[in-house]
Amino acid sequence: MLVSYGARMINPRKTHCKNGHKFTPKNETWFVDINGKLQRKCKKCYNAVRNKRCKLRYRNDEAYRERQKAKSRKYKCLEILNKEHHI
Repeated sequence: MLVSYGARMINPRKTHCKNGHKFTPKNETWFVDINGKLQRKCKKCYNAVRNKRCKLRYRNDEAYRERQKAKSRKYKCLEILNKEHHI
């Protein structure tokens, strides 16, 4: 019987992320990292980090804020048109 204690054998057996969230098909995402390795992440933790980065960018970048405001206005206008024309 071959027994391995390396990361390649241990990580797939993990049932929870480092913050304690359970790995389930709904709560995990797979992606290829910069080095070409397949990685598994908890969606809750991933979204929290992404939202934090987005908030920092929004707070510090005036041009980014303007683009986001323009996008939201554009989509609001599209929603109004869709409701009026029943699309």
